[in-house]
Amino acid sequence: MSYRVEELDVTDPFQVAAFERASYSVFKPLTHNRLIRWLWDWDDAEHRLRTRVPYHEQTVFLERDASGGVLKALAVGTKLETCQAAEYGFEIPREPQNCESLTFFTIGERRFESTRIFYNACREKLLERGFRTMYATGAPRVLRLHLFVGGQLLQSREIEGEVRNFVQIDLSWPPRTPHHTP
Repeated sequence: MSYRVEELDVTDPFQVAAFERASYSVFKPLTHNRLIRWLWDWDDAEHRLRTRVPYHEQTVFLERDASGGVLKALAVGTKLETCQAAEYGFEIPREPQNCESLTFFTIGERRFESTRIFYNACREKLLERGFRTMYATGAPRVLRLHLFVGGQLLQSREIEGEVRNFVQIDLSWPPRTPHHTP
């Protein structure tokens, strides 16, 4: 049985709202991370959070629970017309095989194995679509995860007292542990 990853229907306002509320629930408590307040569009009244990259320029992969709620998400900028990394002064080569990780999160129980399986399923979908390299920015606490999935640190920059790393991830790089499907 293969692992099922869904794609967010970015034309469905109800699905988009559910995704944005899930994003908000994950990132709202991270008060120590002031740059995400500056980087993303926050709607505190509606408890919604979105990146500044328009939905028509991205693909959002999801894992849902039995009731349809978002458990895991990986949003990827696939057109690179708008690059989130540019907000931090990093430059992504605008080539067809490149994409950008915009956000990645899990809700509820954060088991490494299920997160790894979700990430690998998303990675396979990106490879099937011709993407070979994914760029990502992140705080120092996520650098280890980026390196674990085949990332290479390209640059680090301090912005308003916070460090942001710029990482290049080889999507064809095999995972360090055998691929397993539940």
